Amino acid sequence: MSAVHGFRVEREDYTATLARQLAELNRQIDVLELRLKAASADTRECLAGELVLLRRQSGEAAEKYRELRATGDEGWDQVLAEMERLRGAFVRTFSYFKTQL
Repeated sequence: MSAVHGFRVEREDYTATLARQLAELNRQIDVLELRLKAASADTRECLAGELVLLRRQSGEAAEKYRELRATGDEGWDQVLAEMERLRGAFVRTFSYFKTQL
């Protein structure tokens, strides 16, 4: 068991929840990308870099998720902290991008 945001959670429950959250964020990015394609040229140009950033962060989060699943108990807390940092950055970028469309 590991502490996340002050709560004790089972490792399997955490990783399953995280997998669902990442999948949902990626699905929503696909929807936003479609909205961006329908936006004005100025908007597309302005937000193209943000979309690239979102896709990069998504890849980083997926990579860290795989590392988290493969990590033994000894390194769990460190990889968990890194995963939470990446997830937070990903969610913040996503939220910003969503407000711009």
